[in-house]
Amino acid sequence: MLEALVTGSTGFIGSHLVEALLDKGINVRCLLRENKSNEKYLKKLDVQKFYVKNYSVEELNKSKALENIDYIFHTAGVTKGINFNDFKDGNYKPTFALVQSLLEQKNSDLKRFVYLSSTAVAGPSQSLNEPIVNPEHVSFIEHYGASKYLGELVVKNSRLPYTILRPGGVYGPRDIDYFNLFKSIRKRINPFFGNKNKYHAIIHVNDLVKGIMDATFSDKSAYQYYYLCNDEPVSWEALQSEIVNAVGKKVFTINFPSFFMDMATFFGELYSKISKKHSLLNKQKLMLSKPDYWIFSNEKAKKDFNFKPSISLEEGVKATYNWYLQNYWF
Repeated sequence: MLEALVTGSTGFIGSHLVEALLDKGINVRCLLRENKSNEKYLKKLDVQKFYVKNYSVEELNKSKALENIDYIFHTAGVTKGINFNDFKDGNYKPTFALVQSLLEQKNSDLKRFVYLSSTAVAGPSQSLNEPIVNPEHVSFIEHYGASKYLGELVVKNSRLPYTILRPGGVYGPRDIDYFNLFKSIRKRINPFFGNKNKYHAIIHVNDLVKGIMDATFSDKSAYQYYYLCNDEPVSWEALQSEIVNAVGKKVFTINFPSFFMDMATFFGELYSKISKKHSLLNKQKLMLSKPDYWIFSNEKAKKDFNFKPSISLEEGVKATYNWYLQNYWF
């Protein structure tokens, strides 16, 4: 039976991926950090758990997690940090350690190393009608994109059979980022921060996981890069309108001017410096929010492994809202 290792298996995307692999009849190993992993999404799943103190070559070499492994799905990473070293420590260093340990252990069974990167590496597009087509395009504008790019380079230069995937914004059950919008709108506040008519690529987590699986088991996708996102970009106005419809309440729409975000970010940064804790309002998030277009083409994925996102925005938002309700997130 095939053996797959998933990093980030306790997280939003990783936990959904674990379930999909199990449904396919693949044995799943989860690489977990001691005393730091919330395993609530793994409790009822038949998986093997391997614990390490940290993602270092030394720790990974001591672990048996990589022995005779067929597939590795590296979904672990960080999206928040106070400075570049935080992003580097969370995205680049674990990737380097994982790749280096694989090379030192000389695992000849490995069929594919799947690295979940981000469209943040590519940077924003120029207009609504000009999606970024080249999946290897690099023009990041902040620390997160830079750190994911460093991870890409490690994987690409490793000589391991790899596939690098760059998903757009991912939403769905268990997501905590878009959840903030659902929570605000449920409280009847529909806020915009100068982004009402800005567009971004988006994808439901179920479509993303199916895309990851299809790419992994395609011969054409070896040593290739892909964008995974819906066919059409979505404006924040359209997305939030669907959330309003799903919630089913009258809301008060507030259009904050863009300079409001600049002010809020200043205080968020000040809080981080004083408390040494991450703030949702930070300079890096602000830089991501400035461009009008984050639009990418999924045509290469369609061509190589018949990628077909099937969940409409309306359907996906409704299902996500219902999951939040049923699991008492509000």
